[in-house]
Amino acid sequence: MLHEELPERGEARRGRGWLQKARSEGWYEPTTPVDAVLPFVNRELGWNDKNWFANGHSFQVLLDR
Repeated sequence: MLHEELPERGEARRGRGWLQKARSEGWYEPTTPVDAVLPFVNRELGWNDKNWFANGHSFQVLLDR
């Protein structure tokens, strides 16, 4: 969750590395309806969970920037 304009250092580089590794080795693909809509499970699946509400809200704030 780091801004794309930050220099490639530390956590940003490691995070991109894990994403590339997962894609190249195919060891993670969304497999359930929950995986496919993370972190917006309350909105998309009609859940009423305060923790997922907070996660979804936080991600949406970042996406809206």
